Amino acid sequence: MVGTSTLDPATAEIIRNAIAAARFGRLADAIEIVEAALRLTPAPPLSALLGLLQLQAGNAEAAVKPLRVAMQALPTDSAIALNLAAALSALDQHADLLDSIPEGLAAAEKSGRLLRSRGFAAQQCERFPEAVAAYRLVVERQPDDWESWNNLGNALTGAGEAAEGAVALTEACRLQPGSAPVRINLARTLIQAGQDGEAERVLIEAGEQSDTDELPLLELYALHKRQGHDDRALADLQQAALRKPRDPALLVTLGGELCLALQMDEAESRFLEAIALDSTNADAHIGLAVVYEHDNQADRLPRLANQARDRGVPVGQCSLIEAFGHRRAGHFAEAVKAIGQVPEDIEVIRRFSILGESLDRLGDSDAAFAAFQ
Repeated sequence: MVGTSTLDPATAEIIRNAIAAARFGRLADAIEIVEAALRLTPAPPLSALLGLLQLQAGNAEAAVKPLRVAMQALPTDSAIALNLAAALSALDQHADLLDSIPEGLAAAEKSGRLLRSRGFAAQQCERFPEAVAAYRLVVERQPDDWESWNNLGNALTGAGEAAEGAVALTEACRLQPGSAPVRINLARTLIQAGQDGEAERVLIEAGEQSDTDELPLLELYALHKRQGHDDRALADLQQAALRKPRDPALLVTLGGELCLALQMDEAESRFLEAIALDSTNADAHIGLAVVYEHDNQADRLPRLANQARDRGVPVGQCSLIEAFGHRRAGHFAEAVKAIGQVPEDIEVIRRFSILGESLDRLGDSDAAFAAFQ
């Protein structure tokens, strides 16, 4: 709130009238009162109030200019700085926030809100040392602020200090033991610090806290997959899918893992479930094509390609499915033609495999060799 005791009577009266209008829900009238006054008297308190009113009205972009004017005139006013930070943050102008809110001003503001704003903005800009500096001050003053411990841990990890980040995130977990996202952050940091065993323990505990949250299980899947423990990774993914059975992307990932485990009937079921939920899911259709090719059901591939096209699957993925069918039918020239319609960033390995084999069967060994380079 803008004070009126030290203002000239006319400006103070304008501010009182605008605040009264705002209190009765007449924000547009309040903004009009202040804008009219500013056209006559460019007083910094009026600019500060206009910025605040625009922010309250949800007009962050309109709030920035008057708040900058006010802050230039009153550079140590933390209330103005807080409103400017809120406006810039709402506009995702994080680098501008860091430049506009000096570190010293943020440190002097008692509530820690400016420090948190600077910390968040620095993280968004990947200026991690600045984020670390801001959050360290916050937790020194408010050691029970688990969110800032969490953010400090993430910032330290971003700065390449994973071991220190794990210490901060462990404190966040101690303060907020029921937060699965914080435990996941801790596990990811422990992995970066080379502590896979401890990360696994943290993720298992997070998974046991809730029988509906699939995220800890997905993190365990990624960890076990990276370690080469494919059976455990598949089990993690199956449990995650039980917790979120209507997630097409998760079903497609599970289907892919089942294919690798040569559990083709189960893989087909998961791909069909994904298509039932999202009929345009291209990856699910390609997954089915892989199943049909592996199980010597090549006769189903042309129909699958037509179904995919009718359902609105992008042309490139439909052409890839057609290429599967042409290759299995021995129509190698048609396979090459179909592959030519598949964008280069789609299923790169499978695309080159079909192209290389087809060219080789057509007797163009040089082109086949080039396709695999």
